[in-house]
Amino acid sequence: KDHIIYLLLLVLFLGNVLTQIYLQRKGLDNQPVNDYNPAASDAFGYVKRAELVAKDGDFVNAFKDGFRPPGYPLFLSTFIHFSDRPLLGARYAQIVLSALTIILLFFALANICKSKTEALFGAFVFAFWAPLYYFSPMLGAESCSIFLFALFIYLLSKITGKSSLPIIYTLPVVLALL
Repeated sequence: KDHIIYLLLLVLFLGNVLTQIYLQRKGLDNQPVNDYNPAASDAFGYVKRAELVAKDGDFVNAFKDGFRPPGYPLFLSTFIHFSDRPLLGARYAQIVLSALTIILLFFALANICKSKTEALFGAFVFAFWAPLYYFSPMLGAESCSIFLFALFIYLLSKITGKSSLPIIYTLPVVLALL
């Protein structure tokens, strides 16, 4: 029975990824702002900071104004450093992270409910949550934040007692990244 549940979870994950790619195909490009959401002007600031870090190694000047926390620009800078189409790569990574929240929610619910069938139903319902689809093609911190929040919930669901000490020490790190 568990094999069927995990297979359905994999289908749900892959279906979510493919659905996002199909629905957001006009927004999957290498531009900071595109036709998908032309008002998402925050992307210019994120990309500028990411380029300063990735190309010049200038972390101090990228964040000295204190206007933006460094998390999301650092996420983007990894793509700028390693890819010739970094913004497209970041968008695809955000799609995968959005879809991974479904899996994290499944495992969190499985820890809480003790029924994998109920957890799969919860993950299925969550797979239709609009922010998973809306934010992933935009170069903004929302998709990564949703993923980190789901990771935080999953880690909380794993806390059971003294053996949970490593998880408890991980929570502040995930919270700081969030």
